[in-house]
Amino acid sequence: MSHPTLVSLAPLPPTNAPYRYEWKSGRLNDNASDITAFSTSLDTRDEIPKIGRGCIVCGEKPIEHAHIMPESDKELWDELRDRGYVPPEAKPVHTEPRNGMTLCPNHRKNFDGYKAFVRYVDQVRVPK
Repeated sequence: MSHPTLVSLAPLPPTNAPYRYEWKSGRLNDNASDITAFSTSLDTRDEIPKIGRGCIVCGEKPIEHAHIMPESDKELWDELRDRGYVPPEAKPVHTEPRNGMTLCPNHRKNFDGYKAFVRYVDQVRVPK
């Protein structure tokens, strides 16, 4: 079944995946549970220079691990995989680190409530 939001997807960019979202052969943290691997991968990837682990929007703590696409959108995840937006080797929607981000409780609430969105910008901002 097709998901209606996929009708107007833009073509994939001619370059590789964004920084820290690249696919490395093999599974991440093979010896850990998928949920532990998800959390560990987010903590490592979303670490902010000079601050450490914090919300990717504001840098504040505590952080929560948020899914970009909920587990209930498994059909959409599978369709994105079929179209090449998700690598064929990627984990299921709820354990794939590229489907997650670290947010403070405030930004998580706004993101989950559709009051805010996160847009990828190919740069690293280093706080002073």
